[in-house]
Amino acid sequence: MIIGRSPIGGLCAIGRRYLYSPPVTTNAHISQRLTNAITTNGNISLTTLLEFTTNAQINEMLTSALTTNAEIDAYTVLRLTTNASIIGYDINEITTNANIAQQYTSGFTTNGNIAQQYTSALTTNLNIMDCYYPTVTTNATIIERLLKTLTTNGNIAIQTTKTLTTNASISADFDLELTTNLNVLEEYISSVKTSAEIVDYRYWALGSEGNVIDLSGKVYNPAYKGFGKKTSTNRLREVRGVIYQDEGMEGGQVSFTVLFSTEAERDAFMIEVNNDSEDLVLYKGRSDRYLKVKHVVVEPELDEPHRRLWEVDVSCLCEKGWQYHYHDQGSNVGLSLLPYTSSSFYNYGTKETPIEFVIGGGYASPSQVTSVYVKEMSGATEEKSLYVSPQILSKEFVELEVEGAEKPKFYLLHTYSDDYSTATYWQQDTTRSGSTLSGGSVSIAALGYFYYKFQGHPTVDPIQLEATLTKTGSPVIQYSTDGSTWTNAIEATEIISGSTATYNLEGTEKRSTVYVRFYCPAGATLSVADVAFSMKRDISSQADQIPTVLAGDDRTLQVTGSGSGKAQIETRFRARWQN
Repeated sequence: MIIGRSPIGGLCAIGRRYLYSPPVTTNAHISQRLTNAITTNGNISLTTLLEFTTNAQINEMLTSALTTNAEIDAYTVLRLTTNASIIGYDINEITTNANIAQQYTSGFTTNGNIAQQYTSALTTNLNIMDCYYPTVTTNATIIERLLKTLTTNGNIAIQTTKTLTTNASISADFDLELTTNLNVLEEYISSVKTSAEIVDYRYWALGSEGNVIDLSGKVYNPAYKGFGKKTSTNRLREVRGVIYQDEGMEGGQVSFTVLFSTEAERDAFMIEVNNDSEDLVLYKGRSDRYLKVKHVVVEPELDEPHRRLWEVDVSCLCEKGWQYHYHDQGSNVGLSLLPYTSSSFYNYGTKETPIEFVIGGGYASPSQVTSVYVKEMSGATEEKSLYVSPQILSKEFVELEVEGAEKPKFYLLHTYSDDYSTATYWQQDTTRSGSTLSGGSVSIAALGYFYYKFQGHPTVDPIQLEATLTKTGSPVIQYSTDGSTWTNAIEATEIISGSTATYNLEGTEKRSTVYVRFYCPAGATLSVADVAFSMKRDISSQADQIPTVLAGDDRTLQVTGSGSGKAQIETRFRARWQN
């Protein structure tokens, strides 16, 4: 039994019933443009230009005719004749196999132009009877995470689904309406979802100054936080306002993941950079500037040997909120006659920068260097004069130290060390009785002693001593401020015999002149194999005399002194930028 004709172009059996579908033919001519040929061969594992081929004829502006002969039942014969005129500019002829039976999503990429309203001509084979699912077969291989070099005219961003909505009416004379999500005028960006690490190929390096590890091409997911100002507020009721109080700067943190291709490479990095590392430098994205890193936090990720990946998460904690120039304009002069004047220091950066220095003693019999000053010079003009010390011992060094960032504090760090491999410095720098130096150590007999005299600005904290001592009986370590009245700083019970230990000499803080004596009472002996003293001295009263070079300016440094008229001199100057 024939119950009607379908506009699908064929006979379809439904039980004993048949549906006849006459063909629908269109003739679409799209105005004066070339045929865009794109063939799809989607290979996600390689860099491939995706192509999609359409059956589009682009000739001239013509009238497209659509003739249908649709019969739905045995009683009614519907005739639908259209004369489709393409008014716009670029009209693509699209041949498709549309399924009206149920909703589905057909995704395609095209390049055309729908500048104004027009009617697209389609040749379709409509199947109203059953569900048809068009398939697209691609040669896609997504096996492992790879670093791809992809040159494309597209945007790899999100997965986008193109929708095709039709409103087909087969019961009367209607113009077929086709609503599409097509933009044929502008470049369409296809999306591909990938599992990939975006590696930063700029210059990255981390390590101790002068011995950094190159991490270029191994860093991804860098993140930054901190380096901002912290404030607190007090509300004022009477005036309806607030007071912002400066609470300093937040600590800075630079975090990133390092990707290694071998386990040995990862392990070598972990040996050099680990949770015990301090005072490192970090080059982040450029080779001419670095951050000073106070502490490092290292957390290994899960190893993925099958992907040849070994990862480490690194967090660099920074106290100072500026970057330093890679080039140190200073120099290590060594022992020099005084006065000494340095070469010019130029500040290329955006932040005023102090001229840092280290001054060591220069003994010339029978005197040490005395009355030491560091001066900032603009040409022949003295602009600043920082008093360093009334005397520096031959093995003593004085270094300008900066603490803090936004409002830094300056100190003079005095250090003294001797391993007694030679008696030269011990004889020049100490006063002694009943003690001798032989075989790399000093031996003190009962009632014997030797002492050092340290001078300068007031000490901030107790003097710190690291020494290797061997005792018998009850020797002590004493201090004095006048060289005659002595107080025990380290009792005999506190001395660790036969081992290197660190001692804080209580009572030596806030002192300008301090004598430190190793003394053996009756029945005691003491052997001293080495000593290392450290003391930080407060120069806040001379904060305005710190030699500093403003941004875009230049200055020189001059060191003067009396006594021996000699000193060991080292200067350091790196221009810096606000981070």
